[in-house]
Amino acid sequence: MFEIIPNWHPIFVHYSIAAPTMALLLYIVIRIFPDRPFTAGMVSAARWMLWLGAIITVATVVAGYQAFDTVAHNAESHDAMVEHRNLARIAALSLWLIAIWSAINTRLNRRDGVEFLTALVVVCGLFGFAGWKGGELVYRYGTGVIPMESVLNPPPAAPLIDSQPQLQEQQEDQEQDDGHGHSHEH
Repeated sequence: MFEIIPNWHPIFVHYSIAAPTMALLLYIVIRIFPDRPFTAGMVSAARWMLWLGAIITVATVVAGYQAFDTVAHNAESHDAMVEHRNLARIAALSLWLIAIWSAINTRLNRRDGVEFLTALVVVCGLFGFAGWKGGELVYRYGTGVIPMESVLNPPPAAPLIDSQPQLQEQQEDQEQDDGHGHSHEH
């Protein structure tokens, strides 16, 4: 697999935040316009966004644990990483529970009620807060990124070896060798 700097967590996490948030927005539109023809398809879309968000969050959590164990950091950023991880655990577990709730409602042909919508608002808030803490890790502490100083001021490259004298010697040796294992000197 090709290398992602620093790891896969930042890729997956955006889907874990975006999918439930889109589900929430769709549920809000459904609440505002309950009897419009376009809302019937939105219920299905909202549920699928929620379920897909819950599924991708499994990969997000796995990649997050891998990042926690491998990304270079100092003591100050470690405390922030622990806080982010703990918030993310609560957010992920909450998302999985609400996705199960939604699946049960779907299976029993029940409408997702106000309590469900309220719980989804809380879940999205948890993901937003955990995401903010993750952003702090990157933008405040520089965790998991290549420092700009090393990009703008890279270390000097190793000095090049002048190979011209060696090439000249090889050419002179080839000129002296006549191909029969002995050389003729002029």
